[in-house]
Amino acid sequence: QLPSPDQELLEELRPEIEQRLADPAEADPEAILEALDIEVEYIADPARAAEVIVELPPVIGVDTETAPQPEHMAQPAWLAVTKSGRRAIDQPRPKDKTALDPRRAGIRLVQVYDPKRRTSFVIEWSALTPVLLHQLMSRQIIVHNALFDLQMLLSRGIEPPDVIDTMQLAALTIGTGIG
Repeated sequence: QLPSPDQELLEELRPEIEQRLADPAEADPEAILEALDIEVEYIADPARAAEVIVELPPVIGVDTETAPQPEHMAQPAWLAVTKSGRRAIDQPRPKDKTALDPRRAGIRLVQVYDPKRRTSFVIEWSALTPVLLHQLMSRQIIVHNALFDLQMLLSRGIEPPDVIDTMQLAALTIGTGIG
């Protein structure tokens, strides 16, 4: 359901995109954005966030980026010792997945793609007031792996009414399974 100019551009760039994705050395995000003619704007100011959100179309792409909350920063790993009481050579590695836990992490950034302006807005969570969040999330949002993003949003009392999950659509289209 992409607009016709976007469909044409995607088809024109498909070989280049496939080549870049096939070769990790070529998968430079800035080069891909440049090839797709997509601008990126970082927003930390609530006034600018309000200007952008008011002009967004009814369907937008959304992604969240998370970070551990200071009160839940990872504790250091236990010290492993031998039977004789000496420090063991193999020490346990911290398994910090705090940033992925909706109870211990916070949303740091919200990325919003506006296909009309061909711009991805990276908005600081602190710039989003409750009113702006409501205006943003009242649209139809397209998310990849919506389960994660929805858990993070729901843990903050935000329930987007209309969500399309591209990962679920892909699984329904091509099947699921390892690989």
